[in-house]
Amino acid sequence: TAEATDTHPGGMPASSLIKVKLVFAKYTGELLGGSISGGKTVGEMVNLLSAAIMHRMTANDIYQFQMGTHPALTPSPIAYPIVNAAGKALLPMKE
Repeated sequence: TAEATDTHPGGMPASSLIKVKLVFAKYTGELLGGSISGGKTVGEMVNLLSAAIMHRMTANDIYQFQMGTHPALTPSPIAYPIVNAAGKALLPMKE
């Protein structure tokens, strides 16, 4: 799971908190599903998750994904919640 505001900096007017939860296969790390809640920008993030599932991306694939961002439209590239949730999922897989 990960959270971030949908703008950067997060103090911009009309910023919303985005919450992401991703579910990965235990042994392969393949993305199985997820949920996203937040403001107006989550629609495109859901599309990204759909494409990742369709292409059988793993937590590692998503963690390495290079995300284009815009201050008024997306979370910060260093706090992008889909990428950060994938990174958190990798920690127990490495043990």
